Amino acid sequence: MEGKLGKTTMSPPISLFQKQIQNSGHPRQVCTSRRRRCRPTARRRNCCRRKTRPRSLLELTWWTPSTPWAITGMGTLKSSLTLIRRYEKGPLVEMSQSEDYQQADLELLQKAKVSGIFAYTCENAYDVLNKEEPPTCLKQFKEFALKAKKYGIQIIVDLTANFVPKTHTWFQQSENKTGNFTDYFIWASSEEFNSEGQRLYPNNWVSRENAPAWSLSDKRQQFYLHQVSSDTPDLNFNNIKVVKQFDDVIATWMKAGAGGIRLQHARSLLVDRSFPEDVQLTGQGSTPGAVHTQYAYWTHRGLRDQPALAGLLAHWAQLADTHAVVTEGTVFTIADDSRPELYQKMANVTLRPPSAAPVSLQDATQAAAVINDRLKNNWPMLKLTVNSESAMDEELAAFTLLLPAAPVLQMQQIVSKDNNSVISDLVSHVAELRADISIQHGQLQLKSVSAANSTDSVVAAARWKRGHMGYVSVYNAGAEAARADLTALSWLPEQATVYRAPPSNTNYTTDSSVDCNDVWVPAKSSVVLAYVPKTGADE
Repeated sequence: MEGKLGKTTMSPPISLFQKQIQNSGHPRQVCTSRRRRCRPTARRRNCCRRKTRPRSLLELTWWTPSTPWAITGMGTLKSSLTLIRRYEKGPLVEMSQSEDYQQADLELLQKAKVSGIFAYTCENAYDVLNKEEPPTCLKQFKEFALKAKKYGIQIIVDLTANFVPKTHTWFQQSENKTGNFTDYFIWASSEEFNSEGQRLYPNNWVSRENAPAWSLSDKRQQFYLHQVSSDTPDLNFNNIKVVKQFDDVIATWMKAGAGGIRLQHARSLLVDRSFPEDVQLTGQGSTPGAVHTQYAYWTHRGLRDQPALAGLLAHWAQLADTHAVVTEGTVFTIADDSRPELYQKMANVTLRPPSAAPVSLQDATQAAAVINDRLKNNWPMLKLTVNSESAMDEELAAFTLLLPAAPVLQMQQIVSKDNNSVISDLVSHVAELRADISIQHGQLQLKSVSAANSTDSVVAAARWKRGHMGYVSVYNAGAEAARADLTALSWLPEQATVYRAPPSNTNYTTDSSVDCNDVWVPAKSSVVLAYVPKTGADE
């Protein structure tokens, strides 16, 4: 079919869109000796003749004059120095569930060193394409983004590209097979009938609402796919015309002042057009007790993580950069609770910042292993939890803030427990450390460590850089206080100094000395210590 995306090959995935988005005329080139953009004109020919190369789409995605990244292999990033982008400097706050993100107290967020907030803006992602009557939500966003910029806070727009309402004019025209809209959605036929004369579904795919993922259109006499609800038919992103529609959506938001884009349900954007039957999910990740009518029962092998998806995401990541008006690093990432970090590794997808499912600290040993694995990525998004009661805990936020990641916090985690109109003293105090060189550029050793008074373990993370003060943060997810033995952390001295302890820890006061083999950590609390690393720590 004309406009259909091909399957990925060994070349960089973004090449799938090269013909559609490549500029005409002279190719732009990069003068590698001076790190600046040049066109091969007579005026600059002497510069470019020495060492130039075509500016490929892969390079367009990741290279900018101010970014000291070297590109190797399939787009793997290596750096001779650590570049801290805005979304890595402070926490990111989740406000997508908020009814009105515009009510956010920007001054309060600034005190917590928040670098960005995730926000839903318009109910339908494609509403912004109405140029004659731009939606009110877009105008409101522009005003709020300008205001937030004064506080050093970026607004990252949450978008769902997958579908439009069934009442949308695109779907109505597709039902009628009108021109280019005929293949805007995913249609399938079935010539089989049950004993009652009802047409059978094209296959056994199940929606997120635990119902068949297909509905019959009486007008078209074909089934349309809907992975969420029958009221929200899935768009066909194998059709380049549909891709271009969302290109315009991204461009609109970035030009409006967005600090980046986070895509919801992104791993389900493309489907296997051979419509294979789904198979049961077994083993790790399966849901005990799930039955075949439920979404959790299936692998969704034809609905998720299709080969061409990597190229589509890379294309949109480049587009977000191209149209950005922010200057300190744009966000382009995805939201997915179903282990998105595994998909990123498997498909060699680079996101900014890397996405990851929430990590529970309830089991300290398991949590330490998972977090260490996640942190192999360059400053990934990191959301830590313990259970539903402590998911909004400021103590957990304090521990997260000292990790080499982009912490994702809830609003309840940064405000005072007694007064949600003021910043938590704890978060404000610890957030100051995000600017410390040991946190931004230092080493990390993260382990589960034993407690002298319990069989349970606690999680401890030590940060340090040669010639600077080091910090160690300890979190106790247990129901009882723990006396943590931190001697398993290689470069801690025998004693450290209390930087911050919770009010419930009456044993410690700020700047008091603590033996590192006996650190008192109250239940569901964190303790932060300062220390001078042992000689040779950086080796």
